[in-house]
Amino acid sequence: MNKISRRNFIRASALSALGAAAAGALSGCSNNAASSAAASSVASSAAASEQPAAAASAITWDDIFATSYSQANRGSNPDAKAPETPEEYIEQKGNGDIMGSMMVGMVDSLNIPEEHFFPWSPDTPFLYDLTVGTNQGEEAEFDTVHSYFALRKWSCAPDAQGVLRFCLNDKPILLNGLLDQGYWPEGLYTPPSDAAVERELSEVKALGFNLLRKHAKIEPQRWYYHCDRLGLIVWQDIVNGGSAYNLWFVTYLTNVLQPLLRRFPDGKACRGLLSRAKPAGREEYAHELADTVQALRCHPCIACWVPFNEGWGQFDAGKAVQALRTLDGTRLVDEASGWFDQGGGDVHSLHNYFYPLRIRPQKRTVALSEYGGIAWPMPGHEPPRKTYGYGTAKDRQELTARYKKLQLKTVLPQLEKGLSALVYTQLTDVEDEVNGLFTYDRAAVKPDANAVRSVNAALAAEFARVTNPAKK
Repeated sequence: MNKISRRNFIRASALSALGAAAAGALSGCSNNAASSAAASSVASSAAASEQPAAAASAITWDDIFATSYSQANRGSNPDAKAPETPEEYIEQKGNGDIMGSMMVGMVDSLNIPEEHFFPWSPDTPFLYDLTVGTNQGEEAEFDTVHSYFALRKWSCAPDAQGVLRFCLNDKPILLNGLLDQGYWPEGLYTPPSDAAVERELSEVKALGFNLLRKHAKIEPQRWYYHCDRLGLIVWQDIVNGGSAYNLWFVTYLTNVLQPLLRRFPDGKACRGLLSRAKPAGREEYAHELADTVQALRCHPCIACWVPFNEGWGQFDAGKAVQALRTLDGTRLVDEASGWFDQGGGDVHSLHNYFYPLRIRPQKRTVALSEYGGIAWPMPGHEPPRKTYGYGTAKDRQELTARYKKLQLKTVLPQLEKGLSALVYTQLTDVEDEVNGLFTYDRAAVKPDANAVRSVNAALAAEFARVTNPAKK
């Protein structure tokens, strides 16, 4: 039996797509939910707002009953008495199409029978349909909004071997994905169509990936909706700012001396070097961090917040982690992706393009949050300028061979040693960066697609083997 806490009902009425008895529940596992109540579109993501209990007590169940309840029940029986508790409502409706309405503070919990509990995951991205409505006031003022939510839980916990892993719904999961900068040749940050976005995400899933790290960009809500629906996990970067970056330090010198500079401090004395000397810039970042979480927290696909990347405008990362925990304590935090790690958050986050890969178990779960980046300017898709990547293949055959060698000979053996998340660089070519798995126009997969699927299957099988000794 799974319970949903009182704070998660928030004046909602829930219609399960399979008749689930999840009446009124906006979230389940650790308050992780996708919900919307600000627009009639299912793709809207504005979360239903909480109302103070004092104000709510002045409104009756009749005032906030979903229009669908009135039509389905009172149309045939005008004298029907509204149930006084969610439990009574479920009893009246039975186990068919369950709709209910909640007031904040009415009940402590609502039990969902096991047969109606469908946790969200990449393999089974189940979304409950949600209807929020009111018939308060005159009939002309009645309103109904349709949306969705999901039930799922993120955590870090030891596997059967005692090695710390990322866990989805209390089960170890290998997060295997791609760095996604979200550029398009036609409109740069603007995709050509919603269909193009859906096609790209579907192809990523079909290749066997389950993760995208959305890098230094916030997408339109439709993008996250498609990830919710398709079962693609998202690690979301908080967009960095600051003054002009000292690339000689944060990029070049740190890459060369990464073992020495990985834990370089980011406090007051280093703000100038890390391009965060201005108080106004630091304040703006804090506001935008909060705004990002508020805008996107309703999407179940988002698993992890990434406040800083490779020292770009980084400052007081520990405080950023605390802020994220306060704003959203249900998701993981990768405090500093790559380097200038202050030891906080949930992720021991590594970027490795140049060094031998040697993983050891850590106090936080280990992620290889950037690596690879093998370049190949595919004929017919080359940029009209000098190209960039981390080593260049001469043709598709060589690119495929190098990709397989990297993944199977270098990365796969590290899974047993604690490696739990992979973010290959990158999803597509971007302007002069020709190290994508897809061409910039998304017209072709550059390495052999069957080889990519085979590699991902091998990684998943090895992860299952090392995290579950019963399968050895």
